[in-house]
This record gives sequence, structure tokens and C-alpha cells, in this order.
Amino acid sequence: MLDKCSECPGLEGLLEALTNEIDNLPKEVVFKQWVHTDRADLITRLLPKDEFLNHLKMVYFSDGASQYKNKKNFINLCQHDNDFGLIAEWNFFATSHGKNSCDGIGGTTKREDMFKYCAEKITGITYIFVSAQEIKQTEAELMKRFELCLTVKGTRGYHRFVPVNDNEIRCFTTSTSEEFDEHNCVY
Repeated sequence: MLDKCSECPGLEGLLEALTNEIDNLPKEVVFKQWVHTDRADLITRLLPKDEFLNHLKMVYFSDGASQYKNKKNFINLCQHDNDFGLIAEWNFFATSHGKNSCDGIGGTTKREDMFKYCAEKITGITYIFVSAQEIKQTEAELMKRFELCLTVKGTRGYHRFVPVNDNEIRCFTTSTSEEFDEHNCVY
């Protein structure tokens, strides 16, 4: 969208237009942000409105592992704005791209021990521990949503997913593709 043609405003032009539009907002903007990539916990953030412009959309990047490209994640992506008050899209790296030696290390330490260590030893970062009970509660709530999910055909060939509305998703073959297919995510 930005800088694709001579009539596009570019990033600076867009930020200037948005800045003019939010002049009537309070000095600080409150919004919600996920704490973990499992989308289980939210924190409420407060930012000066100028900094908020950088948080208008959440763009996720992850490896292209097939377990992430599934109907449950797609319906969650479609519901992202309803759940968190923030629109989002999800981009997947091609196989074996976007990885490094730290991938796969996370499971070697007990979650609660790691949380306690970090909370005690590392300052300047807010840590939140998510208990197994909280995970089970969220899982039960999500199961209701997942009962109506449809499989999105051909997901292996797509690398970018952008919600159209609460139940429909656009699927792009690459993160820069302008052509897409639209799929319903629920019955």
C-alpha cells in the first residue's frame, strides 16, 4: 500500500495524516497486548499517542510449520480485533527460514522456575506467569469457537493471512503478494 505508486503518500505522509486525525485523542492511549505468543494473556498498555501510531496493527511472523497453519489459528486471527481491540495479520517464513540456534531451546527449563528467576534477577521487564489452570480455562472458552471452524484449503501454499472480517480470511502466496484468495473460516 505504501510507496507502491506515485499517488501513495508513503510512510511519512500516512503518519502525518494519522497524527492529524488523533489530535483530538487524550494525550495517552490505552490498548491491550499479548504477553506470550500463545495468545493466552493480555496486558493493558498505556502509550503517548505519538508512540501509539506504531502499534495500530499487530503483524506476526513465525516459521511456516504446518501446526501453525490451521483452522483454529485462522479463526483466532479473524477474531483478533474483537478479542484484543487490535487488528492483526500473520506471515510465515518459508521452510527453514527465520530460524536460528535458539529455536527449540525453550522447553529445557521448567516454566515456573524460569519465571521466578527472571522476575528476581532481571529488572525493567514485567513478567507474568500463566498457570496451567488459566490455560485450561482459556482452552475451554476457545473450544466453543473452534467447533464451527472450517479448514482453509491449500494453506501450505500461502504465507500471509489477513482477516477480512470476523469469519473470513485473505490468503496470499507471499508476504508481498497483491493477489489473494478469500476463505470462510466458519460454517
